Amino acid sequence: MKKAILFLVAVCTSTATIVSADTFGTGENQFEIEFVTISGDASGATGTDIGYHKTFLDPEDDYCIGAFEITYGQWDKFKAEL
Repeated sequence: MKKAILFLVAVCTSTATIVSADTFGTGENQFEIEFVTISGDASGATGTDIGYHKTFLDPEDDYCIGAFEITYGQWDKFKAEL
């Protein structure tokens, strides 16, 4: 069981690519967020029925999503910059 868990962790960590952290805010309100790149290539799923009379379309472009949840501290700094 331990070997299976370690293998799964190794696979998950080797497939995710952390992009260099982006910096937001200025001065005391400056913070960083790490992002993971998500491949937009889902061409094999294009045209798949996803229910409610809709079909899946390939987004084609890669995109990024935060690697971790936003903290209360980051949210407070963001609000202070508005």
